[in-house]
Amino acid sequence: MTRSIICLHDGKAIPLRINQAHGAATVGACPACSTADVGVSGRNQRHDHDTYYADAYCIACCAHIGTIEVTVSTIFGIEEDQAVLNGRVRVY
Repeated sequence: MTRSIICLHDGKAIPLRINQAHGAATVGACPACSTADVGVSGRNQRHDHDTYYADAYCIACCAHIGTIEVTVSTIFGIEEDQAVLNGRVRVY
């Protein structure tokens, strides 16, 4: 199960939606410029055990509006999953 949200500067957590027309992640109105159904872009990606994070920027006005958080299903963690998928064999 994957959970994708954007945490705004005011503490609100809003689910991200993928706009099928142009494939961008969207949220409601931008808190900086009030553009409705605005697209967001992520920069400065980082991760912990099971969650990717990126700084969220409004596509319309380029304002930093919060943090994108995408939590993925993993047993051993993101780094171990990537190592296994890239061919490094582990014996447990």
